[in-house]
Amino acid sequence: MGDEKGMRGGMSKRLKALIRKEFTNLKDDFVALLIVDAEKFAETNIELVRILKHENKLPGVYITGNVPYKNLKDHFDSHKVDLKDLTFIDMVTQMSGEEAQKEENCVFVDSPDSLTELSVTLDRAMDKIKGREKFLILDSVSTLLIYNKDRAVEKFTHFLANNLRETPGTKGILLAVQTNENKNALEMLAQFCDKVVKLV
Repeated sequence: MGDEKGMRGGMSKRLKALIRKEFTNLKDDFVALLIVDAEKFAETNIELVRILKHENKLPGVYITGNVPYKNLKDHFDSHKVDLKDLTFIDMVTQMSGEEAQKEENCVFVDSPDSLTELSVTLDRAMDKIKGREKFLILDSVSTLLIYNKDRAVEKFTHFLANNLRETPGTKGILLAVQTNENKNALEMLAQFCDKVVKLV
């Protein structure tokens, strides 16, 4: 068990070093597409938030399209990730039929195919953040591609990237798990990003 814990710790350090290496030299504001293995997805989320929140001391918005806010919060809490000044947008809970309990730092949208509602909710959440520097994590583009046509996700990503660039000091990271089905779509979306990082 000790060896397993050590292996996880070593993998976490390597992953963190890779993420830091890829994002350190980018300008203060950027839009990046981060493609990861499904097995590394949860760990990547944790390391991203740790770097942006704990090390860079930035407020931000986290859009979850994979797991309900409650589960994601429990996951972050179990890894001692500070969620202060972090607003969540949950695209999963209402779609799954669960009752969306009112949360101080979470807004619920109907489902991952409600892209207009998501855009409006995101604008409001970003506007509420005080200070110049902030970040956005979208988890994940892969989910949007499952529930929407490629063209709709392309338009949304283009709109999102432009909005982020018009807000100086904003770091935008779009997470994705590449599959045979979405490979071409991700290549299309990459054109709207300043950098594409593959941790696969």
